[in-house]
Amino acid sequence: MTEEQKRIISDELKLQRFKNKITQEEMAEALKITRRTYITLENNPGKLNIAQSFIISDVLNWNLCNFIWSITSQNVTSEEVK
Repeated sequence: MTEEQKRIISDELKLQRFKNKITQEEMAEALKITRRTYITLENNPGKLNIAQSFIISDVLNWNLCNFIWSITSQNVTSEEVK
């Protein structure tokens, strides 16, 4: 994942949380982590694990996994997949 892709995903994650009126504290509680750790994940979405991605998707009623895939797969060539 490039730095630009991380920034796009981070910005969209923050936007989705804002649209749903969910605080960082509420997201941290849902993930059973500290707010500080959540902030780190929100700013560095490449560090999210699959379980965390599904929980975030559920809380925000938004498919984070599909969004990440759509951003990161845009420039993938068949040679890179091999």
